[in-house]
Amino acid sequence: MAMHAHDIFLMQTGTDACILSSALGEVLFHDFPARALLVGGVRPHHCKGSRFMSPTAILQVYLDRIGKAVLSERFEEYRSFVQLPLSIQTASASMTISNDEDLLDGLDAFNDMLRSHGVTDMIRPVKAAVFQGTDHIVGVYETRLMRDSQQVLPTFHSKMWLGCFSGIWKAMEIHNTTKDARWPILLTRLPPDNWLSEET
Repeated sequence: MAMHAHDIFLMQTGTDACILSSALGEVLFHDFPARALLVGGVRPHHCKGSRFMSPTAILQVYLDRIGKAVLSERFEEYRSFVQLPLSIQTASASMTISNDEDLLDGLDAFNDMLRSHGVTDMIRPVKAAVFQGTDHIVGVYETRLMRDSQQVLPTFHSKMWLGCFSGIWKAMEIHNTTKDARWPILLTRLPPDNWLSEET
């Protein structure tokens, strides 16, 4: 099984090293000796795939997986990453997605837009993330839409709130620097590269 560096957080000494696998929500445990010593910035968590993982790593794996679901148009997998109602705030409007039909319509329209630009990959590195309480994460990341090695649209930035629901991390709220005024988000009014304001 191919693993990325951010997928694996091994304790200096630990009873379990939890590895987030390539399959959604699958957790594999490998035995390691003696007691667990938490590494700075990392702590155990009950949500699937996140034991001993930092909030930055959890959000990065989440973004990578939902991005693949979007690009491959796998609605059921995409739906499993989202907690409805989903709140979205852009630089121009606030909106709420309340049902599966609206969510699917938005995904279809977004994929049409990606195809029109020849997008083959979404690069979304996490810049920072923190735990909020025991079952929430908030983090900021940037999005670059690529056609092979060429970026086809301006970079935009987002802030996302994840919650742990029945053991699965799901998006609850997203703020971004696009200027779309309604759902679906089609990135037709992207400003020059800029960061979210402190208020968001």
